[in-house]
Amino acid sequence: MNYTTNYHLPQWVAEDRILMEDFNEAMSGIDAGLHEQKQLWDGVLQLAAHHLQQSYYPYKDSALIQDTNLLFNPLSNEEMANTLEGAQWDEERKVHIGCGSEVDRTLLRGFCTKYEAGSVSLTYSADTAVYEFVSPMDGTVTEFDLRYYLQFTTTFNAFTNGKLTFNAYEKTDSSYFSIYQKKEIPFDMEGTTTKWGVVPVEVEVPLEKGKNYRFTLRIDSGSGTLGYLGFTAYDSSSDSFPDNSGFTIIPLLVTDGSHSRQMAVLGTPSHAAAVIWYRQDQNSGTVTATLDGTPMHEIRRSIIQAAGGKDCEVLALSCEGSFAEETSLRISMSCSETDNLYLMGYAVLLL
Repeated sequence: MNYTTNYHLPQWVAEDRILMEDFNEAMSGIDAGLHEQKQLWDGVLQLAAHHLQQSYYPYKDSALIQDTNLLFNPLSNEEMANTLEGAQWDEERKVHIGCGSEVDRTLLRGFCTKYEAGSVSLTYSADTAVYEFVSPMDGTVTEFDLRYYLQFTTTFNAFTNGKLTFNAYEKTDSSYFSIYQKKEIPFDMEGTTTKWGVVPVEVEVPLEKGKNYRFTLRIDSGSGTLGYLGFTAYDSSSDSFPDNSGFTIIPLLVTDGSHSRQMAVLGTPSHAAAVIWYRQDQNSGTVTATLDGTPMHEIRRSIIQAAGGKDCEVLALSCEGSFAEETSLRISMSCSETDNLYLMGYAVLLL
């Protein structure tokens, strides 16, 4: 009987007797060799994941790194976070899913393209307040601040039977069309001195990220009072019309989403290690990953303290497969309707 050079497996010749013992010994040798190789790869992938975590997390806000069979993406701008399905991007929360959190009521000021206050004149003439913007997010406007600056005198001491009409428009190509049923807002006020302030008005206007919107507030004066009403109002201290608008926006509820990215491959690597950094509010979420459709399996999970003192979860993964030319990484996320999950960055190494 002859034997193979590397693993001493039996090779029968014509005159040899074929015995069960020989088969069993050969199979045991193959099993031990494969197990030893798997243990070796498990150790290598553990070390690779540890290296990714230690080497790249300190640079989580740096630029995208793409090298030979290596990808590090800190997801620190919208371009890095491209190819999203379900998941959303904004400057404050980066890539995220969930119920959303309270949005700064001044958010739209940074995306406003035009605003005008509506004036109230002694001649009872009608005027229109305007607020145009590009929506920075998906969600719903549920309330806006109606601001007023009215000058009362002993002669003109009341704004009675005032009628304000709100409408919302969405822009397509070069024109706007109405997306919200007109809402009439009663407004009455009286006095003998100048008054200014804010009245909350409830609405329900859906927004889609990147689209142009135009809100209007038509003012039909109900008296001879002088002044202004609208989304913005006159500021007597600076004798100007600053953008002092305020809008309540409820983010779109998304409980499942994903992020995908292609990575260049050199040679024919057969193993991969990855580390994913993410954060969640209530720990109801899950994060998984695939490479070219091959599921990656969890190696370990740990928690570190991220910027701002918030806990960041670190998920280390690995898988075997055949990776060539260009490989597609897909990170999938899910959470409950009352939770939020934030994808903070990831690193992948092919071996």
